[in-house]
Amino acid sequence: MNKEERDNQIIELYRSGLGSPTISKKLGISKSTVLSILKMRNILDKTRVNGFSFNKFIETNIGKLSKDDKNDWMEVYDYYLREGSFNKLQEYLGINKTIVFRLFKKFGFKSLPEEVFRKRGLQDSLETKKIKKESGYKVKREKSDLRIKLEKNTDVIKNLYLDKKWSASKVGEYLGVNQRSIREYVKELGIGRSYKEAMAVFSRNSCNYTNIDFFENIDTEEKAYWLGFIYADGNVDKNKTLLTIGLKDVDENHLLKFSKIFGKRLEKRELKKYKNIKSNRVVVYCRIGNKYLCETLTGKGVEPRKTYKDSIEILNHIPDYLLRHFIRGLFDGDGCVHINKHKNCDTFCSRVTYLSNKSLIDKIKSIFREELDLNNVRVYNKKYYSSIQYGSDKDIRRLYNYMYDDANVYLERKRDIFDSYFKYRDNL
Repeated sequence: MNKEERDNQIIELYRSGLGSPTISKKLGISKSTVLSILKMRNILDKTRVNGFSFNKFIETNIGKLSKDDKNDWMEVYDYYLREGSFNKLQEYLGINKTIVFRLFKKFGFKSLPEEVFRKRGLQDSLETKKIKKESGYKVKREKSDLRIKLEKNTDVIKNLYLDKKWSASKVGEYLGVNQRSIREYVKELGIGRSYKEAMAVFSRNSCNYTNIDFFENIDTEEKAYWLGFIYADGNVDKNKTLLTIGLKDVDENHLLKFSKIFGKRLEKRELKKYKNIKSNRVVVYCRIGNKYLCETLTGKGVEPRKTYKDSIEILNHIPDYLLRHFIRGLFDGDGCVHINKHKNCDTFCSRVTYLSNKSLIDKIKSIFREELDLNNVRVYNKKYYSSIQYGSDKDIRRLYNYMYDDANVYLERKRDIFDSYFKYRDNL
């Protein structure tokens, strides 16, 4: 059956009195498709309800009644008052009760008053209902098996829902209970989630990435290093939904270490020579779109447009014994090491530079002074960042040992420059 034949069949069935749900089931197509075709052909009757039409009903079933004349429907309303039921009225007229209800509403006919109940001998029950409603009376019921099960597992629900941040559906699946019951029960316990909290949990549990809570607690070398690297060279967008890290293609293997943590593939993009880009180059990107991960990072201090903010809040989330790994990540992301040979002799000019905001650079400088006894170097303050540089052989060796002793994660390219410098110095 082609499209034209299908459309003609839909129109034919609709004119025969069938509604759009019935037509969609009969032809095996969606209800929205049926409605769109009827609208497009300008034959959709908006007064129809469940396959019935006001106009068709008036013409065929009760030809004398007009849907615009209130007086014609007074007899029908009187019958409704006598019987007190829309269901009986539906049988009496032979049409859908929804149509009659809508006409009653149009004409301003009210639902059954109390006098009707009194005439039918229901005065006592009506007054009893009023007393119960005013007094706040509630019928006592025996606890269902579901209620008993929820109360028995209250501690388990609190642990999974609050501590482990499981969704209601996941908790329900674990206990063999539907998620709606879990949602209602946690609200009753006073531990329900706000919309923002619920969206964060949804983002955490519904993504396709692994280890999405990687930065929740900084307690390993790897976490401290990558937090420093992201703080230096990563970016969280203003909506806090996308984390991006971009490196030159020569450092692709290093970025691959990070992407494997989350099970994410890398993207490559060629940047052509333009304005501040001096020459064509290939950049490797790792993009992770997850609100929970980004909000975890912003909570640690990795905020959007962090370059323009002078803060050391991030250090509050890193234990002292992991601080050197964070500094190594910061150095690999934004620092640099230069070992240049002089033109007219065999000596080398060495320089190790750390870049960040002013407060963080001042803090790093004080750490180096206290723990490594490095020279009291000058802090270079620029518009959006500050830097410190170390050039003596003693300082460079101490920095190398501080950052790389027992280290498992680092940018090989920068460490190789250090190794080449030491190799030259040791052979002098």
